[in-house]
Amino acid sequence: MVNDKVVQKAGSGKILSIVIPTYNMEKYLPACLDSVTDELVSDRLEVIVVNDGSTDGSLDIIRRYEQKRPDLIKVIDKANGHYGSCVNAGLGIATGKYFKILDADDWFDTSALVEFLQKLETCDTDLVITLRVDEILTKTRRWMKSSILSVPCLRTMSIGRMNFISVRIPMKLNLA
Repeated sequence: MVNDKVVQKAGSGKILSIVIPTYNMEKYLPACLDSVTDELVSDRLEVIVVNDGSTDGSLDIIRRYEQKRPDLIKVIDKANGHYGSCVNAGLGIATGKYFKILDADDWFDTSALVEFLQKLETCDTDLVITLRVDEILTKTRRWMKSSILSVPCLRTMSIGRMNFISVRIPMKLNLA
């Protein structure tokens, strides 16, 4: 979705803001944050990690990634208010043209994210819909929920005066 706040103050430099709501996710955070902080990821990405009063080591992990990529990572540390309050807190400081939520126990295929950001650079549309391509991991099995495993494929559509794109971006779920 287009961030109206950014349209008004154009030139923020960020093309996509991703908010990662986090509550006691120390087991999954490294994989999630590795997928969005790889050196190949453009500084046109903004990653807002919202710690929702975690009582485990989540905040320490988040701070390490903030030091690794201060050009990407912003941290909000707040009292527990549940999932929606994390999304709202992230929206409150997001500066990217587009906004996306990534759960802390999921992660992106980094190469697909890099290509997705490159596509967004030339994108002049009102809405980008990302369709999931899931890699599902359990203790005994690993499988794909969709057969589309390639980098994002774009399809432009219009409804009235609003233009939007449909995108498939590989994303991984951990159900172990």
